[in-house]
Amino acid sequence: MKKTLLTLFTVATMSTAFSQGLFKDSKFFIDFGPKVSVGPSWFNNNVSTSFNTTESEPYLHKLNSMRLNVGGKFAFDFNDNFAVVVEYLHSKNTQLYEVDSNNLEIKSIGSEIPLLLRFNKDNDTYVETGIVFINTKSVTETLNGVMTDYTNLYNTKRKGFLFGVGGYAFGVGNWGVSTGFRLRYNLDELTNSPKIDGSNIYAKDSRINMTKDMTIMFVLEFNYDLGFTMAKSACGRSRKFMFQRR
Repeated sequence: MKKTLLTLFTVATMSTAFSQGLFKDSKFFIDFGPKVSVGPSWFNNNVSTSFNTTESEPYLHKLNSMRLNVGGKFAFDFNDNFAVVVEYLHSKNTQLYEVDSNNLEIKSIGSEIPLLLRFNKDNDTYVETGIVFINTKSVTETLNGVMTDYTNLYNTKRKGFLFGVGGYAFGVGNWGVSTGFRLRYNLDELTNSPKIDGSNIYAKDSRINMTKDMTIMFVLEFNYDLGFTMAKSACGRSRKFMFQRR
């Protein structure tokens, strides 16, 4: 984290220092800032459901299971309409269940590094897509108030797919705010091995059960745009925030 912050500071300092020289007439600019996202999350498998089923022992998924991501983004904007975005996010995911009238909570904590292609449209909206690298540091399961660490049962290094849409909300000076929605789906299995008993994500369940997790999140993004000093638009006016206001 310290290295990431140092890199951002160095790039920002160099960009400002050379804004009147190397980047004066360039279309290239950068933007960066904090962001937060939150939304419902669920584990997709054969025994987890939001409804009563004929499954002999269903895990009734509660709809208030949530994922929270907090971190920042750094974008390389090659022109007004295309950017490569890198993010670093601290992630907390809480899954809540009812199992035979017992309350089960699965909580995972870790970090995520999304790598995205973002397409900015002239109407101040955007579409983004890419991959996310997940690093899970700890997983605990709490059954009726008794918490147990089951990190060893989980695949802590995973990859996922991201797709998002959103748009510019408002801005003041070089700062601006965007909001949007993001779909996140993990491509890798959550557990270490789906071929042995106990590989189920639910530690007390011996059924073999492959699980992948997904989330739909509301995204709030703050941006500091160096386009004001680094670049000019095609019509000669300075950019406003992430998009060219026409």
